[in-house]
Amino acid sequence: MKVTIPIYYHTDETLNLKRLGIQEKFKVEEFTIKDVIFYNINAITSDPEDPKESIIYSNGYTFYSPLSVKQVESIINF
Repeated sequence: MKVTIPIYYHTDETLNLKRLGIQEKFKVEEFTIKDVIFYNINAITSDPEDPKESIIYSNGYTFYSPLSVKQVESIINF
């Protein structure tokens, strides 16, 4: 399987805050969105904070996508 899915990426600002251990909630607008190529997806679930978005689990890593679970499923099943 090889699929491309848009994923939220840290910007320099959000990454620096994370490194400093500042535990404030990041806003979606603070992230950039980049396409990621997945070769393996272990699980997909809706984001509890925003059910219109999804969380993708792949090889021990967690990715957040602006796409819904149904949209991600349709990409995988294409």
